[in-house]
Amino acid sequence: MKTLASLALLLLIACNDGSNASPDMLPMLDAGLMDSAARAAPDAAPARDLGADGAPQDAPIDGGGSATDGGARDGGATDGGATDGGATDGGATDGGATDGGATDGGSTDGGSTDGGATDGGAVDGGVPDIGPPRPTRYRGVPERPMARFETPATGLPVGTTRCNGTPDAPAFIVGEGQDGPETRIDRWIIEGSHCIVANVNLRGRIVYRGTGNFEVRDSQVHHSTGNGIQLSGESTAVVRSYVHHHTGNNRLGVLAVCGSRNVWVGENRLDTNGDDGFQSGHACGDGNRSDLIYFYGNSCRNNRENCVDTKWVNRIVISGNEMYDHRPAEDDARYTFDDGTMGGPYTSGSDGPAVVIGADGGTNTVFFFNNIYDNNHKCVRVEEAGDVWSSDEVCLNSNGGDGGYVFDKRGHTRLFNSTFDGVAYMLTTTWRDTIEVSVGGYTLLGGTEYRRGRSGTVRDFGEAEVNEADLESAFVDAMGFTP
Repeated sequence: MKTLASLALLLLIACNDGSNASPDMLPMLDAGLMDSAARAAPDAAPARDLGADGAPQDAPIDGGGSATDGGARDGGATDGGATDGGATDGGATDGGATDGGATDGGSTDGGSTDGGATDGGAVDGGVPDIGPPRPTRYRGVPERPMARFETPATGLPVGTTRCNGTPDAPAFIVGEGQDGPETRIDRWIIEGSHCIVANVNLRGRIVYRGTGNFEVRDSQVHHSTGNGIQLSGESTAVVRSYVHHHTGNNRLGVLAVCGSRNVWVGENRLDTNGDDGFQSGHACGDGNRSDLIYFYGNSCRNNRENCVDTKWVNRIVISGNEMYDHRPAEDDARYTFDDGTMGGPYTSGSDGPAVVIGADGGTNTVFFFNNIYDNNHKCVRVEEAGDVWSSDEVCLNSNGGDGGYVFDKRGHTRLFNSTFDGVAYMLTTTWRDTIEVSVGGYTLLGGTEYRRGRSGTVRDFGEAEVNEADLESAFVDAMGFTP
């Protein structure tokens, strides 16, 4: 383990000196998960002696040189101008406890950010224009370019870090590998824009409080009593990282706070967290929804409540994930995870679905593609939603109570080309008559087709209103590109 006095993470400025033939842009999605050798940081310059007190707090990190574009694609929707500059931690609750002005795992977050101004001028919170979305191997998820880093510098400010790059030269904070030496920072607050954290093994949590264009990649963030990684602003990402054992009361693996826009959470391992693997939209209200979220290629298991929990969210794509081992959890009780870790007592509970849509706030538009659910108490529970489209899903071994897809309050779900095996019921409607479900082209290998509760409507067991052409048309209307 490394102390703050001997912290050996590397800050490096993205710089393309033309010394190798690799392309300027490294598409993150087509590359898939990196192996351990690829995760390691490049050969570093000799580390600077940081002295007995380590690097100074509140020190700026500024990008430079001629690196590739570290900004994010806006998912097919227009940017609409810069973000609101210095977004606080949402102003809303943070998985049960607020993280901006109220408590964050027992301690406050230290107030607001610097209002959107960096140490060297105003932050550009916009999204660079990098052309129309290109398809990836995850259906419905646009390609997000990744800036390469070539030449390392040294040093890491700790505490509150101002990390400022530009669209052409993002600033990097680079460690010694996801599985490298462990660094402890209980709550690492990062401000600024066009900043990338890579190859870090952090025992603690990351709170990003800038305006956007921020990314955590190829890192391990683990064992805290707060939320593992908290995102805010425009164009943020957590990719190819392992986020686990954030076991405080109602704490999450990854949180996108209210008003977050263009969020990529992809190809991560998310497990053993006190609430959900990923959550967005809690207590945001209709005027401050999160929007354009891409949750894809993740392996998500054994979180105390759910893998994904969306609330006041506008548009989200959930594509190509594996979600398993989520089971019921009582409120006001302690909880033992399957690796023996004990947490709590927890003030909220769960009925054990892998995904919950619209709990405590309706989610407007949801697209599910090619997800696999195994050994969950339920696969998906749609509580409050507008339009939900679900295609090519596989729901296995969910015999708890209601089984596969459960519909609670309101919304129209269209489900087709999906497979169910080892479920008590493929579909269950519960207690509101504003539920509507259209089903077509399914395979049921075990269990009962439909259980109707007190109300709700299931219709069209066939292809009448549920087909690929309708899905593609709805996706283009909502997202602005073809899935």
